[in-house]
Amino acid sequence: MTDPDTRAREIEAKLTDDERFSLLASVMGANELLPVRDERIPADVPMSAGYVPGIPRLGVPPLLMTDASLGVTNPGYRPGDTATALPAGLALAASFNPALARASGAAVAREARSRGFNVLLAGGINLARDPRNGRNFEYLSEDPFLSATIAAESINGIQQQGVISTIKHYSLNCNETNRNWLDAVIDADAHRESDLLAFEIAIGRSQPGAVMTAYNKVNGDYASGNDLLLNDILKVAWGYQGWVMSDWGRRLAGSLRSRAWTRSQARKSTDCFGVQRHSPTASEPPMPKANCPNSAFPTWRVGSYVRYSPSAPIDGRLRRHQIWLPTMQLRWTSLDRESCCCKTAGCSPSNRSRRVASP
Repeated sequence: MTDPDTRAREIEAKLTDDERFSLLASVMGANELLPVRDERIPADVPMSAGYVPGIPRLGVPPLLMTDASLGVTNPGYRPGDTATALPAGLALAASFNPALARASGAAVAREARSRGFNVLLAGGINLARDPRNGRNFEYLSEDPFLSATIAAESINGIQQQGVISTIKHYSLNCNETNRNWLDAVIDADAHRESDLLAFEIAIGRSQPGAVMTAYNKVNGDYASGNDLLLNDILKVAWGYQGWVMSDWGRRLAGSLRSRAWTRSQARKSTDCFGVQRHSPTASEPPMPKANCPNSAFPTWRVGSYVRYSPSAPIDGRLRRHQIWLPTMQLRWTSLDRESCCCKTAGCSPSNRSRRVASP
């Protein structure tokens, strides 16, 4: 079998410039807010959060992306299509049960796979720093070790079903209000001991196919173009082999020209974040061609260890668009029960012989 890196380089060498640029942005499916279907999305592709066309002549499958950790979402994309809704991520972490996290990830991935999706925008791991954060419900906890342990097992469960999982939002996306303009100012050591620690442990234990960046700035630089976070830490210090995608709409002017690129620019509308703006024929100076192979390369690396073709076989027990009800009901009853109990199940680094609180 060809070495994944060798295969990746072989494919990249055969790409045309237009094909390279087409892989650097996703297009969003039509829904109630965006009723016009993008012409680049084939008629037989289900509407969802994002679509990246494949390269059929080279055997590169498209990416069909959907949210996320708590179930396959459908905000008006596919009328009549429903899926299982999981309890909040906070409840999952409160169970202190890594096996349950893996099972929940696998269950959501199976339902995603049955609908033709091969990327789950899951793995929310931002620490709960403020109880008012509007997305705490999908994150896990305020503790980096607990969050990393639960997130890693959930991601492992997802990817064992042949679906790519993201981990997000890298880093310090701890507020929803003004998230596009906030600057998370933090001491380097404090960052390493909190949110970065959670990401490092979870990535090391699960190797998610993609890392999604945050909307906010981190110490003055937007996360989607932050050289320290994306290159020095993620790719060099941690040796991450997957690709980096922006959150939806967060690709700032100039970031494609910087050394700290994101591999996939997730956009919300064709007039603001279209692939054409960055094509070699666009009036705006495109991303340097020298950066482009480097950006596209990790996708093929991911494909070597995650079987993410939408046409891959689906388990016979779960027919297309079906909900895995009997097993799901058992899992979520267990999750509800265990989230109310105080136990660690190996998720706490504390010495079990020592008391950590007064009676």
